[in-house]
Amino acid sequence: MEKPLSLHFDEIRGMNKKSQVKNFQCVEGWGLDNQQWEGVHLKEIFSKIKINPKAEFVTFYSTGGKYKDSLSIQEALEPDTMLAYKLNAKNLAPENGFPLRLVIPRMYGYKGVKWVERIVFTEKQEIGYWEQRGYSVDGSIPGLKGKTGLTNPRVGKKTFQKAVGVPENQKGPFITDIS
Repeated sequence: MEKPLSLHFDEIRGMNKKSQVKNFQCVEGWGLDNQQWEGVHLKEIFSKIKINPKAEFVTFYSTGGKYKDSLSIQEALEPDTMLAYKLNAKNLAPENGFPLRLVIPRMYGYKGVKWVERIVFTEKQEIGYWEQRGYSVDGSIPGLKGKTGLTNPRVGKKTFQKAVGVPENQKGPFITDIS
């Protein structure tokens, strides 16, 4: 990017709103059907800046910069890739990425950076948090590469209710609602 741009959350919410109903799929095998995401298409944000012509990739950083992931600029401009601020008609909950979460329905959930704070354009692809731990850099759900994500006719049905894991500080398990 030739000149940095700072956007406040309210400015992003004031852009052309986009709403889409897509399934969410985790690489571990669980998923949530028909999640209604609301936010702004990345094309809208990218149109406000002059991207260096040498840049081919875009990296999304979470608050604090520890978690990141990247896409090609072409992937970021796909019609269903967005920065979401609402899920199922409610503001994103903190555990779901408030204030902004990258949503890429044709890719596994680990590619969808939560708590997006910074976006950087690069000539080479940055390897993300999970890719550094052995996950695929591509992240595409088999059968969906180049498509615009899954939509399930069972509106409102969930294939998964809760997540159980160990927080980063390794001090015990946590359980959080995903819906």
